[in-house]
Amino acid sequence: MMTKSGVLLLVLGALTAHASACASAGAGAGEVISDTTIIHTAAGDVIGKNLEDHDVTAFMGIPYAQMPAGRRRFAPPVPKQPWKGVMQATEYGDTCYTAGDVHFGNSGLPTSEDCLHINVFVPPNTTTTSNKPVVVFIHGGGFIMGASNFPVVSPRPFKFLVECDCVYVNFNYRLGPLGFIALEEMRQEHGHAGVLGLMDQQLALQWVQNNIRAFGGDPAQVTVMGESAGAFCLCFHLVSPQSAGLFQRVIMQSSMCDMKFQSYEEAVDQGNRLAKHVGCGDAGDRLACLRSLPAEKIQRAFNNKRGLLLHTGVRWFPTVDGVVIPDYPVSLMRQHKHNKVDVIIGNNADEASLFLLIAYNVAVFESSWRDLLPATFAQDQLGRVAALFPQEWSPFQKMAALLDNMSSCSTLRTAMALASSPESHVFVYHYTFVPETLGWPFDQLGAFHGSELRYVFEGEPEMSDAEKHLSQTIQDLWYAFARGSTHNLSSGEVHWPRLDDQHPVYLDLHNGNLSARSTKPIERWEDTQHRLEDHEPLFVNESEPSPFAFCPFFDTLLSTEKKLMAPPADFEEAWDSFLVNVVLVKLIKQHGRTVLAVLLTLAVIVISRRCYPTPLTTATRPPPSTSHEHAHTNGVATRH
Repeated sequence: MMTKSGVLLLVLGALTAHASACASAGAGAGEVISDTTIIHTAAGDVIGKNLEDHDVTAFMGIPYAQMPAGRRRFAPPVPKQPWKGVMQATEYGDTCYTAGDVHFGNSGLPTSEDCLHINVFVPPNTTTTSNKPVVVFIHGGGFIMGASNFPVVSPRPFKFLVECDCVYVNFNYRLGPLGFIALEEMRQEHGHAGVLGLMDQQLALQWVQNNIRAFGGDPAQVTVMGESAGAFCLCFHLVSPQSAGLFQRVIMQSSMCDMKFQSYEEAVDQGNRLAKHVGCGDAGDRLACLRSLPAEKIQRAFNNKRGLLLHTGVRWFPTVDGVVIPDYPVSLMRQHKHNKVDVIIGNNADEASLFLLIAYNVAVFESSWRDLLPATFAQDQLGRVAALFPQEWSPFQKMAALLDNMSSCSTLRTAMALASSPESHVFVYHYTFVPETLGWPFDQLGAFHGSELRYVFEGEPEMSDAEKHLSQTIQDLWYAFARGSTHNLSSGEVHWPRLDDQHPVYLDLHNGNLSARSTKPIERWEDTQHRLEDHEPLFVNESEPSPFAFCPFFDTLLSTEKKLMAPPADFEEAWDSFLVNVVLVKLIKQHGRTVLAVLLTLAVIVISRRCYPTPLTTATRPPPSTSHEHAHTNGVATRH
């Protein structure tokens, strides 16, 4: 029998819990969140606004970290200090500094170092005690561009979150050298270099854990999505000890977890070159010198230090620092040294098509080869691989084939490494759908990089019936995953089994139809690799290959026509014949820039009118197989 003191303790406990819940919500228990609801976060109170056209309540521009300027520049993020009063979280905050001369940079958006803001979007009929699933989106942009409010890389989520009935979150993180520079002085000062942008993301995810319940979300049901560089970041979060426990599921769209990342030494060398370029190379305290510069000067410097794939600093990657990123992700995954969560991972059939027109310089193409190879691929095999491409192909067609295959096969290698752990459920897709209603030049790009975002998030009225069907099916599968259905996923007649030894399958997203196909051709790549190592010829005879056949480079070579391709006897001769197509090089040098500039100008106009997440180019590879807003406050609260 319970004593009177026991009953009293129970009552007091219940009252305390009730008071705590009310405090964390900033409103009465069960109150529907609206534009009059004051939400208490760990740092202070916020109030949002209703987006009437979408039936969503938005809380935008909430600072999750102190402004990373002055002595905080080139340092790990610091949680936002508490503010007084109620912050009007009704407009987006400033975006982080980007490569401003990129063809599709953060055009016209307010930019500053005070950019570490987070946005929360709440679906209708959400109460402060709803405990709804949470979806967090990490934007892409090659680590040099993008923002939470830039629709090219961070699509509008309103249809998605309303139908999913999920709380949706996105945020900004530092980009370019401000987010990913590595200097030895940084490691000596605070132990981190080359990973500050990732640490921003980790702090934002920790903010979600600490605060999302007040917005009606469940911190124990967090799915993190990312596309392109955003998915790339998830490769690192999956193996970073500091990311453990911050999410339960991830969706990785177009990631390449086994790409050759720069070493710490390579990253420091690039940091040293940047410091020298801005006049701090010989300073007694280079870090103090760099921190004293206007951020605009650093931005201009990294705009001029153009990198490989995009001409705009693609080398500003996260660095394997041994702390935040202990080692190469796939290597750790294969050892089961990763955060055990459930995963959707996939790529698009024509990932490379939109990059080629931007990377139109043949010299850039040539220098890109070695840096784009997987970290595990032996450099002395490069010449043999080069000779396996048809010699009549232009360098750009070869680059497209390389990137498409690398993406497909990186996807599968990552998926297989993750699925080897019984604690993770992994689902693989391959996206081959070509947009039907976007018109020129989109219809020339195939299933290009980022083209799936439109169908994941939107579902526009002008879509064709096939597009609407595909969009709804993808969304239903993503919703089910975010809600915790991770043994098998289904939508209508679509049944998507998870990847394991009994089900080595992936989901083929093609022309509005979805079907599961076997990944087994990957086994043939192992034989192919042995043939390369033994200098044996490679015989290709396949009309409708799996995208994972002959990984990582050969599926775009497969056709109904038999080809006999032998590795070269002489490395240098093969290398030269592969890289140099004299006629094409001369044409590009003499006339190519003018032609491409005209095409890009037309393309940017189309993008600006459609607000659609793609840069523009024309496809140079053979067609794919038919088989397959500024932050402000009103009141006493400030953001600084």
